[in-house]
Amino acid sequence: IYSLVPEFTHMSLKPGIGREWLEKFLADVYPHDYCVVNGRTVKPPKYYDMKYKDLEPLEFEHLQYQRELDAALRSADNTPERLLVKEVCAVAALSRLKRSI
Repeated sequence: IYSLVPEFTHMSLKPGIGREWLEKFLADVYPHDYCVVNGRTVKPPKYYDMKYKDLEPLEFEHLQYQRELDAALRSADNTPERLLVKEVCAVAALSRLKRSI
């Protein structure tokens, strides 16, 4: 018999930490479907998607459909052969980042 410690996580719930930010910048995030984090564009977090779905259900459906179309257009770049080539290139790039002791 094993005695396991239950999983524990910290998170903001009522309201979520990003809710006020999303309310302020919703018009900047969802027409383009990305957020800028540390100078890089990233997909909006799932929490933002859930809140956007509650606020604008029809527009969120359209957004999901557009994401599916974009994924279908990139499907040729995600074949097993292409992913293998990407992996080889990533390993080669990482091998040049050796740390000196």
